[in-house]
Amino acid sequence: MADDLVEGIRESVAFLWTAAIQLRQIADRTEPDIAQQLRHMADQSEAEANDYVERFGMDSLQSN
Repeated sequence: MADDLVEGIRESVAFLWTAAIQLRQIADRTEPDIAQQLRHMADQSEAEANDYVERFGMDSLQSN
């Protein structure tokens, strides 16, 4: 059960980081007003991922 939770957190972190990267890539090809909103969403996604990493003491996303 605990292993499933840890794996779920790792997957969530990976998803949030990937989403942030993709949002920034889209923002680079979008008009300025929308790009600003996308970058803000990317910043929020990255901050949430980093919060999980810090809160759960995750040094890496690799499974043990």
